[in-house]
Amino acid sequence: RIPSKADKEGMRENPVEGEKIFLVNMAENPKRPLKEEGEIISPLVYMEEFQMEMLYGKGNAVPGMSGGGVFDGYGQYLGMLTGGNLTGEIAAVPVKVIEKEYEKYMSVQKTSP
Repeated sequence: RIPSKADKEGMRENPVEGEKIFLVNMAENPKRPLKEEGEIISPLVYMEEFQMEMLYGKGNAVPGMSGGGVFDGYGQYLGMLTGGNLTGEIAAVPVKVIEKEYEKYMSVQKTSP
């Protein structure tokens, strides 16, 4: 779920370079999720392969983890894991982008018959 404005009170605004993150790995065994640790390389960088600004980091992402959450050390949702490679780089759609798209979608829904 997208956090409401009330949920956001006390939340930090932006992740920072070097911050520890974790990914939830349910791809290997959905009954026993694993916590994969990583680190933010850049909280917001334009990535040509995705044609948008992404959260860029390092971590162990395996096939099947796409769409899962990326969290900070406090458990706050930072974004949606979108890709990873064999050299340990990961990319995630930042939560601010998700919120913006959600708001656009909801405003269209309100004006549709």
